[in-house]
Amino acid sequence: MKWFDGHSARKITELSTSSSRLRYLGSGNAILHEEPADWRYTSWGTVYRALLSDFGTDHYHLGEFCAGYGQDVDQVELRFVSGRVERADLVVFADGISSTGRKRMFPDLDRQYSGYVGWRGAVREDQASRDTHELLADSLTYSIAPATQCVMYPIPGVDGELADGKRLFNYVWYRNVAAGPAS
Repeated sequence: MKWFDGHSARKITELSTSSSRLRYLGSGNAILHEEPADWRYTSWGTVYRALLSDFGTDHYHLGEFCAGYGQDVDQVELRFVSGRVERADLVVFADGISSTGRKRMFPDLDRQYSGYVGWRGAVREDQASRDTHELLADSLTYSIAPATQCVMYPIPGVDGELADGKRLFNYVWYRNVAAGPAS
């Protein structure tokens, strides 16, 4: 988000939703705890479109695989499997959980099992019930139960919409699961 705070024509408020409170729900959606909390949320699609608008397609390397990089005081040099080499002032590795960038920057990082499995999804705000909308529209909400929890918050709509009713409710459901065999 720092890019959009001073370098882009787009403002953070044009690319993100906000909440004014943190809320914990228990059984039957009973509010267990609530406190003021001003936070912002966005979606990768919204950020991607804004960055694409700022940088243009000449600076996106879709269909390429970055095999490595080097860095000096001024720039980063990227080496692609195709043999192409590019230099840049700013590099964003947006290649998911098995990120080449992450592996290259932190080669000794020991990835350990976290103790849970998570499922992520999104529901259009206008498809939620009135009660659900009231619980989620202006909060980061955790729903807690034994061995599980779900976190929910509003994000921009599929095409970056921020208007009430056009946003999405993003959720991640975590279920505690014991570690399995090493292989």
